Amino acid sequence: FRDHFKDCEIGVVTSDACEKYFYRSKSWSTTTLRSHLRHISVLFNFAIERGYAGINPIDSVEKPKKPPGTSRKRVVSVENVIKLLRYAYENDYKQECAALVLILFCGVRVDEVARLTWDDVKLDEEKPVVALGEDQTKTGKSRFNPIPKNALEWLTLLRAKGRITSANYEGRMRYLPEKADAGLKQNSARIC
Repeated sequence: FRDHFKDCEIGVVTSDACEKYFYRSKSWSTTTLRSHLRHISVLFNFAIERGYAGINPIDSVEKPKKPPGTSRKRVVSVENVIKLLRYAYENDYKQECAALVLILFCGVRVDEVARLTWDDVKLDEEKPVVALGEDQTKTGKSRFNPIPKNALEWLTLLRAKGRITSANYEGRMRYLPEKADAGLKQNSARIC
């Protein structure tokens, strides 16, 4: 963007010039275009705050329609969740089963579950929660995820000591959905 406008002062960049810049490239996907528009809009808002510009020309640039979401196609059916959990529980995948319960029912992210221990899963509290510390969350902020009744039943059966997941957790998780014939696609547990 800077190279395109060369030595032009930020306060004189127009909406028309921005629109020509953004729509010149036919190779950008809708998602890429929307992302670029958002980032440059932040730049102009910063310039306005500092007094370098009076308006944000991106506000008048035509935004492409958001592409239809595909996450619905990746949501795991209830039947497949049952198959997956049952297979894991009955076939020596108990740690993976516990991890899936935390992901599917308790809102723990896939990358976060590998950083949890059973001490973080407060099953015996009046209101059971998963206590995630700053060093365990994606955002670096502590949070308490409630444990619903169905998850409480699973986690009580699976309760152990130490880490929730094993050292070879990622590899075992790759094979589990296939072995269970459960149709678990990438990120589908998180989307659920």
